Amino acid sequence: MNEKEVKESENIDNNHEENRDLILKLDKQVALGLWIQVIGQVIESTALSQLLVLNGDPSDPNLKDEETIVLGSWMQTIGQLLEAIGVSEQIPVKNGTEEIDIITAGQKIAIAGDWLQGFGALLEAIAGTNILTKEQISSIIAKHVIP
Repeated sequence: MNEKEVKESENIDNNHEENRDLILKLDKQVALGLWIQVIGQVIESTALSQLLVLNGDPSDPNLKDEETIVLGSWMQTIGQLLEAIGVSEQIPVKNGTEEIDIITAGQKIAIAGDWLQGFGALLEAIAGTNILTKEQISSIIAKHVIP
């Protein structure tokens, strides 16, 4: 190997090391962002639960849908937590075959969290749509049927 090839090889090694450091830094930022979202989701779900308790009139025709919204919110919270745990697990902590196993486990946890969040959001959207539809029907009946 001549001197030029040695220098090029060293430059490639240096660039690879810098990229690895940058990737690790960005992975940590992603994980931090997810943990911040977990905190926000816990605050939202807790507040929705408290509102349901305070406003939960058993005769309210929307009560079942409001309960479903709270359920969906808590599902999203648990999903967000799983995603944050899974992504955090993927941040490389050591080299070797064990790292691949840890990263794969982290990916599985994060994906399960994503699915749970999606299902929770779907429940909230369906229940919210039901409430809106009932309110619109009541409004139409009040304006046009009942004088």
